[in-house]
Amino acid sequence: MSEIQPQDAPKPKPPKIRVRIDKIDDESGEVKKKNYDIKLSDTVAHFTATMRKVLRIPASDSLFFYIHETFSPSLDTTFEILARHYAEKDEKGKEVLHLKFSTTPVYG
Repeated sequence: MSEIQPQDAPKPKPPKIRVRIDKIDDESGEVKKKNYDIKLSDTVAHFTATMRKVLRIPASDSLFFYIHETFSPSLDTTFEILARHYAEKDEKGKEVLHLKFSTTPVYG
């Protein structure tokens, strides 16, 4: 028999990755908060839409994210894939994904 869970039992929290963002140029808006805990199932498109609001960048303007100052992930890529290939350990041993952003294409 399977164990029955009460309806009010807390749901497990989805796995997340710490994302640290830094701007590349002075035209890209001001970053007050640099660290974000993002669900691994979220896409770059979802993160971009969220960051547009945070950075007050209109939808008519471009917003580019880069990994290792060369690679720009496609909008349908999940953070699970990015974390698996590009996350690094911080000083506390926690995985962190470093992203840089710009409102203009700067690499490639």
